Amino acid sequence: MAHSPRTASLIVLLISTAAAVSAQADGRPRVEAAVAYTTNLIEDENGTMVSYALAPAVGAAFAWTLSSGTNAVLGGRLSRAGVDVDFQGSSQSAGNGWVVDVRAALEREFGACSAGTRGCTVLHAGGGALWATGPDDVAPFSTDRGAMLTGEIGIAVRVTSGMPFYLTGVAQAFRLGGSTASDPIRESGTVTRVLLGVRHGR
Repeated sequence: MAHSPRTASLIVLLISTAAAVSAQADGRPRVEAAVAYTTNLIEDENGTMVSYALAPAVGAAFAWTLSSGTNAVLGGRLSRAGVDVDFQGSSQSAGNGWVVDVRAALEREFGACSAGTRGCTVLHAGGGALWATGPDDVAPFSTDRGAMLTGEIGIAVRVTSGMPFYLTGVAQAFRLGGSTASDPIRESGTVTRVLLGVRHGR
C-alpha cells in the first residue's frame, strides 16, 4: 500500500479526533456509509487521465444543537479506492489509494425533525481538510501535497419514523495542483467528489 506510514497516521488522527469529540456529553453520534465518485485528478495535454474508481466510504460524526433547527457537526470519512489510468481509449489499474477527510459543518433542518418524522430534510454546508494517496510512481501522488482544503454541501432525508435512518448526498470540492517546479501538475484544477449513501443518527 502506497504511503502506508502516512495513511496509518491519518487513521489514528481521525480516530483520536472522534474519541475526543465523543467525550462531550451533548454530542449526538452518527455513522454513515456511501459510494464515492471522484472526477479526474489529472487530464494532461496528451489525453492521459488519472482518477479514483467508484469506492465505498465510511464515516462518523457528532452533532450539537446550536438553536432550534440548527446544528453544528464535526466528523470524518475514510475510503479506499482503486486508481485508474486511461490513455488513448485503454484503461488499466495502477493500484489503490486512500481518501481521508475531516470536516466541520452547519446544518439546517426543515420539516418536523424534532418529532422524528419521516421526510425531515437537513441541508448542510461546511469545509475541512482532505488527504488523497495512491501509488508513488503515478501523478499526482508522486508529489506529497499533504492536506488539501475542501468545501462541501449536502442533503439528508429521513426515511423512517422509528430509527433515525437517512438517505444522504454530499458534493465535495478541492483544488489539486500547484505552481512549484517539482509539482507535476502545472495548473491547479478543481476536483469534485460526490458521495451517495445512508446515515444512522440524528
